[in-house]
Amino acid sequence: MVHKNRLILPILLGIALLLFCLAILPNRQASENLAMVTMLEPDEGVVIPVMQKMISGGATLKQTLGRFILYEYYYYGLPFFGLGALLMLALRGLGLEGNFALMMLVLRQILSVLPTLAGLLVLTYIQDQFKTWRTIAIFLFLAIIPATLRNAFWLHPDGLVIFFSAMVLYFLWKDNHQLGKHFYWAAAFCGILTATKLVGLYFFLAVLLCLIWYLAKRQGNWKQVIKAGSFFIGLMLLCFLFANAFLFSKYGRTQYFYTLQGQASWLAKGYGVVYAKGLGAALPILKQDYGSAGFILLALALAIFGIWRERSRFQSALILAWVLPLSISVFFFTHFKYQYWLPVALPLYSSFVLLLPEKMESSALKRGLPFVVRMGLIVLVLIQGFLFLKTDQTIIKKRFSALEGSAAIAFYKESMLRLDRLQDKPQKVYYDYRLYLPPNEKWSAGTNYDLLDYAYIQENKFTILMLSAQRIADYLNPAAVGIDPEKFMENQRFYGDAKGGKITDYHLLYRDLNGLLFISQEVCLTDFLEETCNP
Repeated sequence: MVHKNRLILPILLGIALLLFCLAILPNRQASENLAMVTMLEPDEGVVIPVMQKMISGGATLKQTLGRFILYEYYYYGLPFFGLGALLMLALRGLGLEGNFALMMLVLRQILSVLPTLAGLLVLTYIQDQFKTWRTIAIFLFLAIIPATLRNAFWLHPDGLVIFFSAMVLYFLWKDNHQLGKHFYWAAAFCGILTATKLVGLYFFLAVLLCLIWYLAKRQGNWKQVIKAGSFFIGLMLLCFLFANAFLFSKYGRTQYFYTLQGQASWLAKGYGVVYAKGLGAALPILKQDYGSAGFILLALALAIFGIWRERSRFQSALILAWVLPLSISVFFFTHFKYQYWLPVALPLYSSFVLLLPEKMESSALKRGLPFVVRMGLIVLVLIQGFLFLKTDQTIIKKRFSALEGSAAIAFYKESMLRLDRLQDKPQKVYYDYRLYLPPNEKWSAGTNYDLLDYAYIQENKFTILMLSAQRIADYLNPAAVGIDPEKFMENQRFYGDAKGGKITDYHLLYRDLNGLLFISQEVCLTDFLEETCNP
């Protein structure tokens, strides 16, 4: 029996605090305004206005609460948006609301970095209970996985997802297939997780495992198992409803339903064009952010090996039951992004703890796996850890140099030189979200994450168009297949005209390798020399 080392927890918390503080440096970069944030990470540019609207208040208390709860962007749940809005409200109370860079730093640190580190602590506790040096080793290993680091540098729900899913695993493991109070705590966290992001539904196999294990140990009968399973589902649904309080509104339920429909279609097919899916499409991202295919298979093999050891049997089985359903979904049925696999990859990689002896003694190394096999695998993990650190270095360097030689900012500056005479006149501007357009008091500016067509441009009567050259090239790619072929033909007609500099009723004023600047014929004839404009 290994006695608990009392120094492990203080050391671990010290490391976590150090990592939290170190994340401040990159998380404060390139965040001067919403346009800059959107240019570098469009997903952040979407959620910030939603949170700001949530705390915009109303004429009455009912309207104020209504704006907070019915936030109308239900792709992610209220646990994420609500916490973010409350942080913004706290900054407002301190008189710091106008400091946009500080706001982004606080949101990233509290909603991404902090819950990620907390989730890693929970996962390491499940594996080693903070008893031995292995806890520190596995915590550091999970922290340097490139996907973990990447996820810490943006404002997104996945930090909370890591924490909530780790808590579900913890309480299921703590319950030890007794179907007691910890089992129902797992149900509560599973409901909150599902409210935040629907991945909580993939815990069905882990919950089923607990129920079957309880029955197999002859601790009860079918009636008790069905009753416990029903209570689990009921409590999970209850927490899901209260965590997404907008569901108590008929309008909120309707909007949520349509959001889920659209999201299911986008995940299965793509955004406007069909995205490649399947394991082949996922492998390049996996290699970059999680290691080679062989390394991933090694983690899977260790989790399976853990089932054969009595001491690690239950947690290894739980981890596999959580990993398999979500992995099958993201590898084979949806297009793949690195964050989709993160909540199951971290528990899976925590299985590397099984390679490490509890004591740094030669006799401990000879127990379990053959000595040569164990040492060989440990060397492989160390090599992969070194490769992770090299990738991490690239990620951090890119974060610090995000604005150096920015083609989008260069395009903006050149465009403003040509639009100088319009700076003090009201204009309605469309700009692609990967371009840069800081606020102008006289201008009304907007972007669109969908594909463009003439109907959209004409309906909105934009006087200035700033289009991304890369986006045009992507949608004119002969390999691109539209989800709606008829609509995609209209999109490609518009993008084809844009590439040729011949958008109907617009004049191409400037272009470079990054973007194209168009002004309406009316503005061109009114504010520029007649010979400048197209006939």
